[in-house]
Amino acid sequence: MAVQNAQTGAETQYIALPFASWPLHDAERMVLRQNDLKAQPLHETLSNVLILCNRWRSLDEHVAVAIEKMPDLQNYAQQLRQGLEHMVEQGLLVDAAKLSQHFTEPAQPTPEPVGIKTLYVRTYRCPQALERLLQSLQSGRTGASVHTLVVVDDAREESDLELTRTLLASWRQRLSPDLIHITRADRERLADALAAASGADAQDLRWWLNGDPDDPEMTAGATFNTALLLSAGTATAIMDDDAQLTPYGDPQEASKMGSVSIGGAHKEEAHWRMYPSTEAMESAWSPLDIDPLADHSRWLGQPLSTLVAQATQPETFWQPITSIGLHTLKPHAKVKLSINGILGDPGTGQASWLYTQPPEQLTPWLQSEDAYQTLVSQRLLTRKPQGFQLLSHHSLLTPLTGVDNRQLMPPTIPNGRGEDTIFAELACGVYPDCLFAQLPWMLKHVPERSRQFDRDKLLSPVATDANLLLTHYLRKLRHAIPNADPDTRLQWLGKSLQAVAQAPEATLAADYRFHLSADRSSMAQQLTQNLQALQPPAYLAEDMQLLLTRCRQGLDTDQEQLASILIQARRRAGRYSQALASWQTAWEYCQQIGEPQALAMAKDKHPPHYSRTEDKAPSALTQRLQKWGILKRS
Repeated sequence: MAVQNAQTGAETQYIALPFASWPLHDAERMVLRQNDLKAQPLHETLSNVLILCNRWRSLDEHVAVAIEKMPDLQNYAQQLRQGLEHMVEQGLLVDAAKLSQHFTEPAQPTPEPVGIKTLYVRTYRCPQALERLLQSLQSGRTGASVHTLVVVDDAREESDLELTRTLLASWRQRLSPDLIHITRADRERLADALAAASGADAQDLRWWLNGDPDDPEMTAGATFNTALLLSAGTATAIMDDDAQLTPYGDPQEASKMGSVSIGGAHKEEAHWRMYPSTEAMESAWSPLDIDPLADHSRWLGQPLSTLVAQATQPETFWQPITSIGLHTLKPHAKVKLSINGILGDPGTGQASWLYTQPPEQLTPWLQSEDAYQTLVSQRLLTRKPQGFQLLSHHSLLTPLTGVDNRQLMPPTIPNGRGEDTIFAELACGVYPDCLFAQLPWMLKHVPERSRQFDRDKLLSPVATDANLLLTHYLRKLRHAIPNADPDTRLQWLGKSLQAVAQAPEATLAADYRFHLSADRSSMAQQLTQNLQALQPPAYLAEDMQLLLTRCRQGLDTDQEQLASILIQARRRAGRYSQALASWQTAWEYCQQIGEPQALAMAKDKHPPHYSRTEDKAPSALTQRLQKWGILKRS
């Protein structure tokens, strides 16, 4: 049964479908394929071999792996091969074409792509960067497809707000999209108006949209939540003010999807390189004649079954996946979020992660000390995905995020850094089967203020803050809580965070130390490997050794921060749980009235039927609290 691929001439490759097994009698086991209703008998040895068929290999390659792992089978290669052929006939081992059939739902109409009509831009005291974004909107193809541009401004000072107002006023007549400026004062009024109209709690909505006034950390998550709430019921795009809408990439790259990867956030393939200057970085890539929002639109809401059916080369489509990836993959899984690559500064607060990248990516640092300092301080780099990829997870390290917000999306934590990463975990908690579409082009990302070489900041080891601690908890919930409808899972999410808020101090402290120790241990291991591989000159070796020493110093230097981090984590988790019902009520109200009317409310222009008649029927929020068991029914 040496089957060859008709197109390539290569021997056909097979992979095991996820399965469960249990003893039958003697050396027999019963094996049940995932999603099957009927189990089938299989010899115990073959059952053990099937576990090893977790990657794409030819039958002969599977035989070789089985003998390597189980040397007692050395003299039974022929019988083993026959057993594998038997498993192919049983459908336990499948080729790419059979796997596509397994994930293609019959008689399902192809859904139309959802168009993104509104672009939300989050800004904070960056008028120069914002103007560059507006220029790219005017000159690029996106300007023709976007109907509304909403600038969500997080500035506090009137002088900063006035700068943005003046800038937007000068551009209002030059842009085809309607331009709306949403300030913190607008969001406060919106919270009160939505509370009066929907029955949600106004204080809860103020927390979602403007953050906790007693929390000293930034409120980037609040601007993200504002975009999610106003766009309820639509597909939308949210981007940073220091990004630009001119896509860069390889013009020769195929425009159609060729592969799918379900391996997790850190397994996507990407081109990664640092550059000494903006000119060198831009000259290495070509501007692409595509509309980035239209490219995001064609993926959002698409079910996996449709994307599988559209793949012209199943072998390429499925090649990166393993049996573990298949275990959590469902035909009805839909693309909920889309992301693209970065051309320029990735925008991360810390930069010590640069020292842990593969050694071949750090070789430009070896040229000279000046070159090293320039590269690590400017952080001009490209991170371009290789081809269109479908991922089961992503950290959303992207200047532009597409969101299928037609079903309720959970809000993110309004205060602190990492609002995008924690949002990804929250979305996976509510939609455990969701997919992320990663697009193979980049958007330019240039911060308003250039960075300087600061050795102490660069050589600070990885840290764990309150939001990162909560992210670790949320990551466990995706497949730990029962698979249920999104409304039920949203309740689970709220109750789980409430449990975090009420957890014993010793438990939270132990988890903090565990995660911090694990992260620093990983960093130390990667640093050690890079030192050995690069054999760097003295100026770089000294810095890498210093970072390595700080990673190995243990947690004593972070002990004094522990108390404040745990207080923040408790407060944010508890407040999130408490305010979640109000978010759902307000989101459903915004979905009902539509995005234009929601935007009108944000600018204090009440939509029709704004005033809610007072009657004896309980409010939407009261009904939700009763449903969730937080409030007793009268």
